[in-house]
Amino acid sequence: MPLPAPASSLTVEVTGLLVTAEQMRLMTSPPRRDLAAADRALARIIAELGPDAVTRAVLQDAHLPEASFRFERLEHVCFPDPAVLQQLQSRSEPPAIRRVWAKPVEITSRERMTQIAGPYVITGGWWARQVTRHYCYVETESGDLLYCFYDAERDRFMVHGAL
Repeated sequence: MPLPAPASSLTVEVTGLLVTAEQMRLMTSPPRRDLAAADRALARIIAELGPDAVTRAVLQDAHLPEASFRFERLEHVCFPDPAVLQQLQSRSEPPAIRRVWAKPVEITSRERMTQIAGPYVITGGWWARQVTRHYCYVETESGDLLYCFYDAERDRFMVHGAL
């Protein structure tokens, strides 16, 4: 029905009601992903490429970034933890992912650095070989974000990863 004049205000009255757990379950839809189908797909990849073709990173307690994770074989798929998903979905921006390379590479390029954050000192390895590294995040003139360190014992700069 058309209004005789433009609306200048609107009032909405809301009444809250308690909801039962059974009613809440009505609003959830079953997962659309078929875990059995995903497991079959993994099995085909493993059969084709070998048992180490599909892996996942597992965190480990270690001082040096390259030792802070290991890869283990993945043979079954599972749903992610809902609490972790909710935390990720509540962020306004996607998380930055720091890719740590298995072997750091010595810096040979002299590309201009526009910003540096750090240093963050990591020491360890005294039981085998002393390691002291001064890590920093570097933004280059071309816009790359690098994860670098200065190796004090060996007197050299290394790139250890990227964001």
